Amino acid sequence: MTSAVPRTRSRPLSLPTRRLDYDMSVTSHTTTDLLAVNDFEGRDLLGAYHDRLATGVMRVLPKLLDRVSERGAAGIDLWWEIFHQLPEETRASIVGGPLFSSWWSKVRAAVAARRTGELEDLLEHFGRFLCVAAIRQNTLPDQPVRLPLLGHGELRLPGHPGHFTLPGEPATHVTVTHEGSSIRLTAGGTTSDVATAPFLAGVGEASLSFHPHVVLRHGTEVDATDPWLTRFMESQNAKSAIPGYPQRDLAPFDPVDTATRDALDRAVDLLDDVCDAFASEFRRYIALVVPIRSNLVSTFTDTGFFGALFMSEHIAPFSDPLITAEHILHETSHHRLTLLLEQDPVMAQADEGLVDSPWREDPRPMHQILHGTFVFARIAQFHRRLADHDERAARRYQVVLGDLRKGIDLLLARTTPTSRGERLYSEMCRIAAA
Repeated sequence: MTSAVPRTRSRPLSLPTRRLDYDMSVTSHTTTDLLAVNDFEGRDLLGAYHDRLATGVMRVLPKLLDRVSERGAAGIDLWWEIFHQLPEETRASIVGGPLFSSWWSKVRAAVAARRTGELEDLLEHFGRFLCVAAIRQNTLPDQPVRLPLLGHGELRLPGHPGHFTLPGEPATHVTVTHEGSSIRLTAGGTTSDVATAPFLAGVGEASLSFHPHVVLRHGTEVDATDPWLTRFMESQNAKSAIPGYPQRDLAPFDPVDTATRDALDRAVDLLDDVCDAFASEFRRYIALVVPIRSNLVSTFTDTGFFGALFMSEHIAPFSDPLITAEHILHETSHHRLTLLLEQDPVMAQADEGLVDSPWREDPRPMHQILHGTFVFARIAQFHRRLADHDERAARRYQVVLGDLRKGIDLLLARTTPTSRGERLYSEMCRIAAA
């Protein structure tokens, strides 16, 4: 039931009375009127986000030296200097990864809560994100560096095309020594010497157990086995159930076989054929698809893993390109709006309290209604372009269109947009009037 809160309105923003004529060709279309290109004066929103994050890392890390032990401070100093020496594009690529986003949010939380032990443990992982780039740039120091291992002796280096299970007794850390043409790895009482070039290329070595990452054709990684991901799923399952829903039941989809990878590629191909602007956003924004098993959750994103998309077969198998493409577009759109909101709040004023959502059983605040309306406006465009060629898309379009109009009604009744937000509202209204 909608919460009883006062309703405030500024000047009316009514739905257009004329029908908007869309180009219905699947292979030939314009994207000039699509929400995909509403980028607020042509700014590179993702690049701006990465720049801010990299700048924050550069500024904050040196301030943590007096919060950790002498050994921890030495590690911060070393890796901060390596990070500082990397090219700007490389730094942006590192901080743009979903696992880095998760790490940095945990670091900030540990600092805020003054959890010194946890902070020091977390800071050890900074080197994992930099190690591959440092080896490629030849900026790794001559002396051995110490990196934490994950799981059962796994060496996971974000940015590497795979991960390794090191031989020997189970260990928590590995020392890495780069000696030009070779890399020495010591852990669990065992030392492995590997050639640098094959190591960086992701070629397995006889002394290491190499596990290549599954990647889509354009390069997005597909994985649910990283221990940070599995621990996140466990933490979600441990939370109290959302009112109106059963307890979460997230589990990693493992292994990701060739059929799953090919199914995801086909869905991206469909999105590309229908609207290349949406597909381009996916390729740029989503670095990691996390396939999950769940009888409750279909797709979601989490701000702690920015750049990751969690998706199950709860609604339809991955081999269903129509629904899988919709799911990809859905979660990419949340990323898009998050970046837009970093530039402008869109809503200058919004009613407080919760309202009935067109899409969920539990009531939601208005900023989440904005997210849902934005997402389903884009999904409506996707299915509208297919509707003349696909009966399922036509039926889905009518359902999405009805819910989209409900979302717009809520926004018009309970929020006042900024000037940029008004332009966004107008675009969503035009889509809903089709």
